[in-house]
Amino acid sequence: MKTLVILGLVLIAISAQNNYHGNMVLRINLESEKQLEVFEKLENEGVIDVWSEKALIGGYHDVLVTPSNYQEFASKMFNDLKTKYEVIIPNVQTLIDKEQDRQNSLPEFTLNKFLASNDDGMEFFSKYRKPEEFDRFLTGLNQKFPKLTKLFSIGKTGQGKNINCLLISTSEGSNTTKPSIVYNGGQHAREWISPMTNAYLANRMLHEYGKVDLTTKLINSINWYIVPIVNVDGYTYTWSDDRLWRKTRSVNKGSKCVGVDPNRNWDYEWTSGGSSSNPCSESYRGPKPFSEPEVSAIAKLTTSVPNLKAYIDFHSYSQLWMRPWGFSRKVPAGDEAVGIVNDACGKAVYDVHGSKYTTGRIAVTIYEASGSSVDYVFAKTNALSFAVELRDTGRQGFLLDAKNIVPTGEEVFAAAVNVIGSKVIE
Repeated sequence: MKTLVILGLVLIAISAQNNYHGNMVLRINLESEKQLEVFEKLENEGVIDVWSEKALIGGYHDVLVTPSNYQEFASKMFNDLKTKYEVIIPNVQTLIDKEQDRQNSLPEFTLNKFLASNDDGMEFFSKYRKPEEFDRFLTGLNQKFPKLTKLFSIGKTGQGKNINCLLISTSEGSNTTKPSIVYNGGQHAREWISPMTNAYLANRMLHEYGKVDLTTKLINSINWYIVPIVNVDGYTYTWSDDRLWRKTRSVNKGSKCVGVDPNRNWDYEWTSGGSSSNPCSESYRGPKPFSEPEVSAIAKLTTSVPNLKAYIDFHSYSQLWMRPWGFSRKVPAGDEAVGIVNDACGKAVYDVHGSKYTTGRIAVTIYEASGSSVDYVFAKTNALSFAVELRDTGRQGFLLDAKNIVPTGEEVFAAAVNVIGSKVIE
């Protein structure tokens, strides 16, 4: 009887999720201003959900189209404007079901087991993890490495959840002469590989301390602040209701549409382009800068830690390692030096598993996007600032197979820890 009750609860949880059966992801190639104009209008009207873009004209755009909206989109883009396209995901729900099967086949992460074992913590990375599992994992790292870590909340989400940060340091951050590095993930809720990558960096650094000379040196020399999930409300919602939810979960006055794009809500060049004033848009910038408490909290961290020298905001997908500016194509002061580090990161990633990450300035590499984390941190602190789009290049997109978690972490570690850490202390 107990088994039947548990099974029933699992089925209820699964059925509560938004179903994407028949939804397709198309890769669109825009070749004219007219095509771009119609495309952006359809995006703003919610006819399509843009998953990834690389350049506006002459590049590609990956878009999710529902069965109910396909006819309108196809009529305007394909029939009228002869836009070239290919289908890269024929049925989104198929990938969601496959992901769910793997999730259900492996056990949840438990704190007691982690603390009782002498392993390297790698079981955590066998599948994607729920918010409460992240809390347990960070607590476990803090308890296993009490002299190297400090676990604290940088603030509360709109729904009152803690936004947790793990500080890795030999001085608990009290040595203000040390350089600091801040890495965060999970601004966009559906990008599950992003929080996992941040957790991988923290776990590997701690387990290599005292065993790997370079890692030991970097922990001794730098205060590392790692925030795996910024948008905890949105991330939680991807587990309970909608796997592909992107924004925060704040209520927008006068609109039935919920949430703000946190990476358009930072208080730097907030309305300069590449964001939307429409609350129903996936790139809605919010009613004002820092309207989202999650964004305000992570921004405050970046400007309050001592001697910030580097910052990365991890996203997915597209395999890009990018630097400012996002709001404009103009070249910022000091770009040549930042570009050298940018390219070194791309090479370091490639040298691990052969993954090719495109490097360059955000507005030039993909498109203009204002009110972003990287522009804000770079403008306020002059720290090395990067926006990283992790695996893959679109065949699975946000539904990246969990078998990629460890390889993604390995290749990113080579750049985010080894290259950037070494640059910071040279």
